[in-house]
Amino acid sequence: MSNTRKARGIRMPETNPYWSQDTLDRPLAVRGVYPLRSSPPVVWVDATGRPNVGDLMRAHPDTTGGEVFTQWCRRLTPNLEMRLLLLVRFKRPVRTEFALAFEPGHLGTLMNAALAGAVTIVTHEPRFERATLTAGKCLKVEVDTHGLQEALESEPQFQILAAAMRAAQ
Repeated sequence: MSNTRKARGIRMPETNPYWSQDTLDRPLAVRGVYPLRSSPPVVWVDATGRPNVGDLMRAHPDTTGGEVFTQWCRRLTPNLEMRLLLLVRFKRPVRTEFALAFEPGHLGTLMNAALAGAVTIVTHEPRFERATLTAGKCLKVEVDTHGLQEALESEPQFQILAAAMRAAQ
């Protein structure tokens, strides 16, 4: 059996069945992205109506740690626009999963995430002092750089970033 499915003439890799359909269908909207020179980019997401994300932010003892698994995949919106999803599953301190939906306009942040090997997730508008995140709870999540590159390579909108990632290695 092939590991791809056909969606209106576009062949896309299947995501791991490990992820719930709700996670894939209801990704968190990325409200803002903030590249930082000395640390992973900050990704501000809208977690309205998603108490699992709020619970995770409250229960997580610090900005790193926990038991987390991530995967990248491409997904078509109902309007047939391509989005790149970062799927995130925590097993500790709180069992939850969610996805972040990146648009083609977020290519610079994706490149920074690939170089840093991580993103910092916030659910509030971030504040910075001298290019350092200063207020509120945040989570630093390590990301699979190779998986990101694979997800980008077969999508024309993202191929420039994939080529830049190969050149940086």
